[in-house]
Amino acid sequence: PNLQEPDWKSLKIGDAREFWERHEAWCALIERARDDNRPEDMLVLADEAPVTALRVEARITAGEALRQGRHFNFALEQFDFAHRFDPDNLTISRLRGICLQRTGRAAEAQDLYRDILAAHPDDVETWSLLGRIDKDAWVSAWASPGSTPEAAREAAAYEDALLRAAIDSYAAAFRAVPGHYYSGINAVTLMALYQDLTGDTRYAAEAAAMAGGIAWSARCTL
Repeated sequence: PNLQEPDWKSLKIGDAREFWERHEAWCALIERARDDNRPEDMLVLADEAPVTALRVEARITAGEALRQGRHFNFALEQFDFAHRFDPDNLTISRLRGICLQRTGRAAEAQDLYRDILAAHPDDVETWSLLGRIDKDAWVSAWASPGSTPEAAREAAAYEDALLRAAIDSYAAAFRAVPGHYYSGINAVTLMALYQDLTGDTRYAAEAAAMAGGIAWSARCTL
């Protein structure tokens, strides 16, 4: 239990330099393909990672390039591959959730985030991602094309349960890491919307306290 996994990314001495030189050359090709918006090249390169030991890292790199190019289905394939070999990697799990959401599979993304939070209840990034899904679900429930402002407002108030879910997720993120003021801003904004739409003041005291925490957190970054 006291053994520490070595930081293999720092092994850039002696014979290990050759591996890193090949890896860096491969990364340059991935970046060129991303800049040229050639997902087909990235997919080919993902299967040609130069070093077996770096194959998971290579899949993450390829997946990120594809995700940044908005090729979310292809990116998800890379992250799924990496996840099979490194199932405990939180970054990979979050990236899989982002791609699931972007490909219209929000329910699967929600389940994935909840599984992460069951094992890592204070993971601020996952709480924030879950909040984004909850917020999008609430907006989708009332933002109908052609709807009048009055009808949209009434529908937004009617879907208050979805709004509360988004508030709870963002508030949990800010409580877990008060320095993550982005989540706090979202939580307080949605709390204000909830009170304006429903007249319910249940969040008033919490919103005031959280606003002070957000101001302090944001000031510390200046």
